[in-house]
Amino acid sequence: MTLDRFSQQVRILCFSLCLFVLAGPLSAQQNPYPDELYLKNGSVLKCKILDYKAAESIKIEIQGGSILVYTSAEIQEIVRDGSGGSHTGNPKAEHWYQKDKKDPHFYNKGEPYFNFNMNSSFGFKERTDWWSGRLVTVPTFGFGFDFAAGAAINRHLMVGGGIAWTIMDNYFMYSSHIPIFAEVRGDINKGATSLYYSLGLGYNWALMQQNRNNWNGLSMISARGGIYVNPEIGLRFKSTSKVHFTTSFNYAIHTASYTYLGPNSELIGPTRNVFMRPTISFGIMF
Repeated sequence: MTLDRFSQQVRILCFSLCLFVLAGPLSAQQNPYPDELYLKNGSVLKCKILDYKAAESIKIEIQGGSILVYTSAEIQEIVRDGSGGSHTGNPKAEHWYQKDKKDPHFYNKGEPYFNFNMNSSFGFKERTDWWSGRLVTVPTFGFGFDFAAGAAINRHLMVGGGIAWTIMDNYFMYSSHIPIFAEVRGDINKGATSLYYSLGLGYNWALMQQNRNNWNGLSMISARGGIYVNPEIGLRFKSTSKVHFTTSFNYAIHTASYTYLGPNSELIGPTRNVFMRPTISFGIMF
């Protein structure tokens, strides 16, 4: 074998070795759709992931160049393979199981919830006009807060209980109430921003007012509570965490009974008060 022929064979061998080393990366680059998307309807899509927001949505490109978007509710599993090769036995393949992820947009089964609201109620009452001595209708307002906690059975049904504090005009004077209640609540629709409902049922504890009313000279000498009902419809705003701001409309019903001592030591009552007050609330749910 001549030296020239030997040199030629060495060059061919080196060139073949270079082709073999480059074959792996080149073959990987030839696969433009290295990822797999498994849907809950049983479909499996070979694709390229363009954008992914955990527990929200995924944007993919499939063969032919079509762009598709799926919500987290439609996804069973995502397999992202950076090597572009087969996922079987590939340590680089990432498996994302949507069924194991907790969606921050709503409360999953068994998850606890806590809700705090500040509210303002309004209504009307009759009082004696200071100038004419006639009965006139005037607006009356109240305010308060409530706190509730419980757990989710599913996103549409959560069960819990809570306590509230409200101060309202009971015709003769302003008085305080502490309702203790059980409640059910849940999302109405499935969006990240969702309408929700709530219904509280319980006992309204009516508090005694110790001070004499300077306007009419009455003193409260007894207070008894009664039924508390609070239906609510509201809006829970989108959040990327388990902290949601809410606003709602309530039609709270408190019942109570009061007895007063007049300025001449006469007894007035017991009265029967049914407070049916529309209420606007702003709160936070976490």
